[in-house]
Amino acid sequence: MGNESDTIHPPWYMQQYIINAFTIYYIVLCIIGSFGNLITIVAILFHKELRTLPNFYVLSLAMADLLVCIMIVPLTIIALSHTIPHWICEIIGYFSIALLLVSVMSLATIAFNRYILICRSYELYGKLFRMKTVILSITFQWILAFFMCSWPFLGFGSYAFNPYLGACSVSDHPLSIKYLLVFDITLLYPAAILTLGFYLAVLRKFIKSKSKIEQNISTSGGSVDGTSYTGETSASNSVQATNTGPTVEKVGQVQSIPKETHI
Repeated sequence: MGNESDTIHPPWYMQQYIINAFTIYYIVLCIIGSFGNLITIVAILFHKELRTLPNFYVLSLAMADLLVCIMIVPLTIIALSHTIPHWICEIIGYFSIALLLVSVMSLATIAFNRYILICRSYELYGKLFRMKTVILSITFQWILAFFMCSWPFLGFGSYAFNPYLGACSVSDHPLSIKYLLVFDITLLYPAAILTLGFYLAVLRKFIKSKSKIEQNISTSGGSVDGTSYTGETSASNSVQATNTGPTVEKVGQVQSIPKETHI
């Protein structure tokens, strides 16, 4: 294995039963995660009705998570019970942090996509989410993630076995801690906060729309725009609503959300 400084030993402070528990957990995570993300990728690639622009972000998210399951998790299992070269631990730390950032940014972009479609104008949605912009944004996310996570290789911190985390990650060196703080404050936390903010805005929009629709039904005596929702008319309107896709309330009216373009 080389010199002592060139190898990473299993966590000495962990009892064997803890290592076994972590190993079982990682194996289950690897199997379920690989299967689930692989199904998602295959479904989007081989089913035309799922090949929509928003699902490209889902595809990017699934690919990042699949890489974690088939590459990072198995190496982490090995590191728990075997002595490994230091450079392998660096690879585990580098890719785990980079793929985590890709996943978080993908989730934020998916939330932003839903926010624009539901809470803003359809015209703005059409301008922002085109094939070119979607591909460029996904490419930018991957490049940004791996670039930001390469700083430890340039001397700003380091990747090693972190005894506080019990895994190969950013080391516990003071410079690495500073790097991790910069990483969290500038990228990870903002993306997570934006994701939460976008979905809260969407939830608020649905609650507001539901309240106005119920108010319209109440003031019109069980009808919306003078159309009764009983008997055959109700069934007809229900079928029509199903064919036009989801609906949202806008400026006091019920409008259908335009269907996504299939690629």
